[in-house]
Amino acid sequence: MRFDVLPDVFLDPFSISTPVGDSIVAKRVYRRCPISLSHIFTLVDLVELDMLDFDVILGMDWLHSCYASIDCRTHIVKFQFPNEPVLEWKGGNSMPKELKKLKEQLKDLLDKDFIRPSISVWGAPFLFVRKKDDSLRMCIDYSQLNKLKVKEDDILKTAFQTRYGHYEFLRRFVEGFSSIASPLTALTQKKAKFIWPEAGEKSFQELKDRLTSASMLTLPEGTDDFVVYCDTSRIGLGCVLM
Repeated sequence: MRFDVLPDVFLDPFSISTPVGDSIVAKRVYRRCPISLSHIFTLVDLVELDMLDFDVILGMDWLHSCYASIDCRTHIVKFQFPNEPVLEWKGGNSMPKELKKLKEQLKDLLDKDFIRPSISVWGAPFLFVRKKDDSLRMCIDYSQLNKLKVKEDDILKTAFQTRYGHYEFLRRFVEGFSSIASPLTALTQKKAKFIWPEAGEKSFQELKDRLTSASMLTLPEGTDDFVVYCDTSRIGLGCVLM
């Protein structure tokens, strides 16, 4: 979850017990975070907890401020704001099958280095699409992003958010990729016969070397301006300015 609110640090951190018997130390709070209910906006103080199973837990203080009443038998929460019609929200199942599949796909993509944890302020929603064999395929909704012109430095805008974290696709730039890979691309054409040519082997080895080798570092020359791209992951630095 991402919002433009800077946290305050508790002078006296406190411990919170979880239903499974663990305890979490709360150190920071994000104050006056906006939450909308239909057309009504409310504000809430969110205490940061190191857990991934829930995005936000809204407690009794927030429910009280929103004039909420809970019918446990029907799983319905009613919000009766002054001079407003009653708003109802009905709870449902947490889709355990979809959540399990989401965890599996995120782990698989992380293990293959296709994605990495992200701290981008951007975040597209994701959804599951059911395939013909009844399996689930994770899709990312870039419909709003596709309306914009994507530039070279817009990689952070491809980040997506899930129940279990914020991720972005890991891009490895290879200069002249299309020309180097042209013999391999030709093999993917519909009527092309798959015959491994010498040019294809040379192309494959060249791409493999470039993808697995670190770039040579050299001192810049001239007085022109330089564009510096930095890594936004939580793992390390992609560039260092000296």
